[in-house]
Amino acid sequence: MGLKYQLCGLALALLMAGPASADTVFVDLPDFTTPFTVDRTVDGGSNTSNDEEIGQFQFFTQPGSPAYVPLSFYSFCIEPLEVITPGGPTVAYELTSLASAPTNVPGGMGATKAAFLNELFGRFYSDFSIAASPELGAALQVAIWEIVREDSSNPFNLDAGLVQFSNFFNDPGSVVKSTAASMLAALNGAGPQVNNIFALTNVGAQDVLIQLTPEPSTFLLLGSALTFLGFRRRRRS
Repeated sequence: MGLKYQLCGLALALLMAGPASADTVFVDLPDFTTPFTVDRTVDGGSNTSNDEEIGQFQFFTQPGSPAYVPLSFYSFCIEPLEVITPGGPTVAYELTSLASAPTNVPGGMGATKAAFLNELFGRFYSDFSIAASPELGAALQVAIWEIVREDSSNPFNLDAGLVQFSNFFNDPGSVVKSTAASMLAALNGAGPQVNNIFALTNVGAQDVLIQLTPEPSTFLLLGSALTFLGFRRRRRS
């Protein structure tokens, strides 16, 4: 492989890699309102959580966070069994890879489920800086919970398996449920993927998703690689 292609591959890898180590991100959630709630179980139907809020919410980054973290971003929950409280104090989250994010089960999410989430966002919601419609935001949250907690024997069925959903309140036409089901049915491992999605984790609090741009050090490394490539070209000329 030629030097040019090696450097291009390095540049692409740096852009995709994100933070090299865990950083702390401080965020506020001023308010969380959604027109949709649902009854849901994550243990195969033995216990049901009633009136769970489903939808998208907006975080605001506070001082002390890495410079490459957006000042504000829309997000979704990862862990069905944890809670998030609007209007509370600033929360300190650790930034981790999506595959290593906790999901209330040992070992974290893993690469397979992370890839399904990346495809979900690649197909249906690729930019976390833009608010989704209430119906789409709620459907995405349902699909996320289904992916991160479902077992492999009965995946992506909202009415069966470990994760089950019923009684979609304020959704008389079942738009949210049908949209979530259609999005999950489209996932086949061959769709577009969004590879700059990471997790914000906090023990005892609801872990959430975040979309990052490359950190400043990544841009410096990329610039150095491109400069070296230009120098090589001039020498050959």
